[in-house]
Amino acid sequence: MPKIIIGNKPYKKLRVNKLLDSFAGNIRCNMGIPKENNGLIKDELAVCSHIFDNFVVQRSNWDTVLKIYTEYKEEYLKYFYDTFSIKDYNSVWYADASNVCGRYNSFLERNKCAHRFNKQPRTGFVCVLEKVLSGCCPFVFGFSITEETRKSYYVKDFVFQKEDDNRSCHSKQDEVKILRWLHEKKFIDATLCMLKDESSPILECYGLEPSRIIVGALQGLYGQVIIK
Repeated sequence: MPKIIIGNKPYKKLRVNKLLDSFAGNIRCNMGIPKENNGLIKDELAVCSHIFDNFVVQRSNWDTVLKIYTEYKEEYLKYFYDTFSIKDYNSVWYADASNVCGRYNSFLERNKCAHRFNKQPRTGFVCVLEKVLSGCCPFVFGFSITEETRKSYYVKDFVFQKEDDNRSCHSKQDEVKILRWLHEKKFIDATLCMLKDESSPILECYGLEPSRIIVGALQGLYGQVIIK
């Protein structure tokens, strides 16, 4: 079974550790390491340029990190700083988003997708598209399938307000449209992105079709699943 790409959308009510750890492997993004009800298994970690530079190529001192990452919650930043070790992962790799729009958009054009990346994709989307282009159909969790205001375990809320105001280097609108299209065309399985954060599993589909394999997995783990 393909790996699951774990995004950083927080889940506070529904316990998802066992669900996420039931996959053959995973790809985590940036500082989304095991801590906040986001699975316990460490497999792959894909990181952006600044995390690669400050934690992989070299280990910057705490004062430097604190000055750089003003948009991150200090408690979580300190946890990552204190606990992150490359040796804990099967692979830690640089998800280079600097020159990928042309390649990704060519794929979308060839497959008659009406949408394009007009801004640099975030790390999670680099993971998704690289897997798709390699011929895999990954499972995806913790990404938005609507243009809701995003949340993150470790990024401060004001960062996502900038995104809502179209003042970000990423385009939420492009990414949501492309994620939905990839699921509709079965390049990925984003059923778990439909999962609401409630005490029992509810799939809020927003016009998308949930996959049988994920519905079955949810039923097996939680006993039932409501599909809306």
